[in-house]
Amino acid sequence: FLLKRVSGRLEYSREGVFLKSMEGDVQNEGRQSHGEIDAFFGVGNAKKRINLNIPNFNITKKLMKMIPDGEKVWNDYKPEGNIDLTIKYESNEDKSVADYSAQAICNGIKVRHPSFPYDISNVIGLLKMDGEKIYLQNMSGYLQNGARTNLVTFDGIVNIKSKEKRFAISIPNLELTEEIITSIPKKGEEIWSQNKPTGQVDLTIEYTGYEDSSKDEYIVTAD
Repeated sequence: FLLKRVSGRLEYSREGVFLKSMEGDVQNEGRQSHGEIDAFFGVGNAKKRINLNIPNFNITKKLMKMIPDGEKVWNDYKPEGNIDLTIKYESNEDKSVADYSAQAICNGIKVRHPSFPYDISNVIGLLKMDGEKIYLQNMSGYLQNGARTNLVTFDGIVNIKSKEKRFAISIPNLELTEEIITSIPKKGEEIWSQNKPTGQVDLTIEYTGYEDSSKDEYIVTAD
C-alpha cells in the first residue's frame, strides 16, 4: 500500500535501519487511513521487527489477498466496512519467522455467508491470527429477516495449515421463513417441503469444516 505524507524518525547504525514513530496516510483503493509504524530492518534485511497499527482501515480485495485463503473469503463472504488493524512481525538472522501476529477489531462490518439468505450487518468483535490459526472472538452482528432484526453471536477458529474450521453460531428469537429453512445444509429442502414450519426458534449451529467439504459436519438445534 502506498504511503503519503510520512513523518517520523529514521535512524541508521551498523546494525541496520530503525523507523521510529513513523506516521502516514495509507492509500487503499481510493480511501486513506492514518497509520503508525515502528520497525527495524537489519543489514541485508535478514532480521526484521515490525509493529504496524492502522485504525479504520477499509476492507478491500487487495487487503484480503494478503492473508491465507483471504481471496476465497472475499469471494464467498463479501465483507464490507472498516477494521482497526494491528500487525506484529519479527524474523531471525536466517530469515525464519520468530514471531507473527495480526488482529483486526471489526467496527460494524457487513458480511454474507454463501449458504445463508440474509446479510449480517454491524458486525463487531475481534479477529486474531498467528502463524497457524485464525480466531474469531466475541463476534456479534444483526440479521435483517424481513421486518425483524435478530442478534447473531458467533465464535470460531480456523487452522491455516489443515484448513479445518470450527464455528458456533447462536440466533435467538429467529422467525422461520422458507429461505432460512431451505438454507439448512443437506436437510433444509426436505424439511420445508414436508413440514413448512413457521414461528420463532432459538437457533444454534455448530459447524466443523474440512478441506474436503464433503466431510463437513453440522449440528443444528432449534428450541
